[in-house]
Amino acid sequence: MELMEPISLDTVANELHLEAMASPSKRAARTVQGGTGHALRQTVIALCAGTDLSDHEGPDEATLQVLKGRVKITRPQSDTLAEAVVDMGEILLVPRTFHGLRAVNDAVILLTVSMAEAADNHRPPAEESQPLPPAAESPPLTSTPQTPLSTPQEPPSGVA
Repeated sequence: MELMEPISLDTVANELHLEAMASPSKRAARTVQGGTGHALRQTVIALCAGTDLSDHEGPDEATLQVLKGRVKITRPQSDTLAEAVVDMGEILLVPRTFHGLRAVNDAVILLTVSMAEAADNHRPPAEESQPLPPAAESPPLTSTPQTPLSTPQEPPSGVA
């Protein structure tokens, strides 16, 4: 019987943000659930502002959820470049095609990847995938790279 123990994504995000700031690559990652022998793998990745994850082939099925900051995901599409900006609290289905990721500002993401074989996957082939939405205009960015990413939590109004 497996024990159910919650993981504080906020704590992991803050720890990895500090590791990324100290790392020459300006990024850090930790698998928090799953991996080899499991149906899912969930990895928290921290990236300092301007840091890229080089263009790479997408997994069979994955989602990217931004826990802190903002990222831009790009992919070549014929003669144009499709891109999407994903903000804190948003989730995006990762393209199965060749794509890259850039931290617009200091960011932490949760990447959830299906470890199922492609034959078992019911997602449509890559050429049938929906195009990324156009990039939204971004407001001016500020970054405080020497402090951990955390936001004070206030109770909802009317809750004591």
